[in-house]
Amino acid sequence: GGQHDPPSKSQVKMVQDAYWDYVQKSTMTPKDYVWDIRHSHPGQYLCSLIAESFEIISTFLYNVHTHMVWWIKDFYSRFCHEVDHLQHDLDHFLLYLEAETHSHAKELADQIRWRLEDIKKCAAHYAEALDPGGLKVALVQKIQDLKKTRVSVFQSYILINKYHRHFTESKTNHTDLKKYVSINMF
Repeated sequence: GGQHDPPSKSQVKMVQDAYWDYVQKSTMTPKDYVWDIRHSHPGQYLCSLIAESFEIISTFLYNVHTHMVWWIKDFYSRFCHEVDHLQHDLDHFLLYLEAETHSHAKELADQIRWRLEDIKKCAAHYAEALDPGGLKVALVQKIQDLKKTRVSVFQSYILINKYHRHFTESKTNHTDLKKYVSINMF
């Protein structure tokens, strides 16, 4: 937020000078003639239009920047809320999963938590840089990585539960179960 200050006189003069330099170079008119045109009544009118245009463009860019900053902050806040909600749900699910397969589930849970935190850090980096294009590309990649991890977690869970029931029913000890799972999963 805050109040937008209009461009300073030196900034306006710099834009006007750039315009008249362009006119002089592009038309190959001698500098003295361009100076006479610039200081004539029509030239002064053109200078006032340049000043007004510069102020309008400056105000427009300030407003766009202000709205982008607000949107990025709002998006990031909502995004973090959703990630936190997902982590909360994941933690409930992982408590159940950890009860069944403690060591394997803990390792996978740490990977997912790390990926979720990495997503938040990545989003923060692009939000600070005001780079929505980069944010989109990075988030799509991070979410794809998270989906792969999620699929791995569920496949591991299904495999472990399937063979856990098999080994439990066949009265095989847990060392054999761990050995079988480590051979078939990794």
